[in-house]
Amino acid sequence: MADELYLRTDLRFEKGTAKADWQDEPWTVDVAGTKHKREVQTIGAAAEAILAGDVGVGGYFKFKNLSATNTILLYGDSTAGTPLVVLLPGDVAIFRVYSAATPYAADITGASADLEFMGVAL
Repeated sequence: MADELYLRTDLRFEKGTAKADWQDEPWTVDVAGTKHKREVQTIGAAAEAILAGDVGVGGYFKFKNLSATNTILLYGDSTAGTPLVVLLPGDVAIFRVYSAATPYAADITGASADLEFMGVAL
């Protein structure tokens, strides 16, 4: 089989007379195996690994910050340096993770925040 993973992104902005719209055609990606994971993980005040299991060795991920008040930072393979992604309350991000990296997360504005994620290993 081929094209087992389906992705689609839309980004729209409108404020007064300023407008922008970017809608991609859906695209598909071949997936070699069946490894995937979807769960909600509570991220504590200290940086911690996202518990992606076998999916964390390269693949597509979607993340959503379920917190109403706390910000979650996503880092590359360590929490040193500048975060790659900032998820404000309610924010969503989807991206492909490099095969040698394992994403990490840290909650910087409170004691904890719930992070929902889904990953599909390629």
